[in-house]
Amino acid sequence: MSVGYSIRIDFDTTQERPERVFNAMAMYVEGFNELQEAFIRGYGNNIEFRSSLDSTREGSCIADICLHIKDKVRNANFNNIFDGIYEGVRKEISTTSKVDSENDIRIFADNVYTSAAANEEEFKQFTCQGDAHLLDIADALNKIYKAKGFLTPEDIVQFGRKLDFIDISEGFACPRNGDQIFEDTIQPFPSIEVFIVRRPSYVENLQWDFECSTRKPRTFSAKMLDEKWFTKWSNHQEQIWPGDALHVQVRTKHKSNKFKKKVTFETEVLKVISVVPQNEVEQFILGLEND
Repeated sequence: MSVGYSIRIDFDTTQERPERVFNAMAMYVEGFNELQEAFIRGYGNNIEFRSSLDSTREGSCIADICLHIKDKVRNANFNNIFDGIYEGVRKEISTTSKVDSENDIRIFADNVYTSAAANEEEFKQFTCQGDAHLLDIADALNKIYKAKGFLTPEDIVQFGRKLDFIDISEGFACPRNGDQIFEDTIQPFPSIEVFIVRRPSYVENLQWDFECSTRKPRTFSAKMLDEKWFTKWSNHQEQIWPGDALHVQVRTKHKSNKFKKKVTFETEVLKVISVVPQNEVEQFILGLEND
């Protein structure tokens, strides 16, 4: 099946930097492609979404984009569904002002899907309403906003089909991308531990490689934040031999993000309490566990 949309830039011919129009058009196409693809993929993971340049038109800079959408499993008809998404995007992009929070992105997505859901016959093919990845929507809107930055205030940008265009909202803005809007949730866990030194770093604030039998995985890296101890060690006032360990005060950050669906751990050495010689490490750890 084949559907599509168009972008029109009514450019001011008196302005310098003619390349601005083509730079902006490329970014607009990329942003609108990704935005509409995000909504389409909200209906399933087995949907093929491809785009191509169907034509350019005389007069203002107009790009007609042809989309090919195919559900490789259900063989569902996406023409009317895409039309609904197109109408929703068209309406929102012409009325929305600043988008800069999780709630703003969610409202934008809900409004687009409300338009798409107007055709109930098409929705009978699906067990649930579309559920686009909000991080992808934020990234796409950010690109559309960046495209605006190539142009001058005298240039006008429109979104539509054939001869039916509507202005992109003059106040539209999405200054942050998905990673910046959907920041990681960080939970710090302080502890006192014994880390065997595998490889130190001779540059301040860089990662040291450690081993700890009570951790999984046993080997890991941690940032050395004890500047006072690091300076003493760098000046040879403290010595570490192969196999030695550090008795340390540690902060482990548990980072999670429900939209990126990932969990990471970041360890920081806040304070070095003492150096534990290799032949005392095992006994020291047992003593620490018994305290």
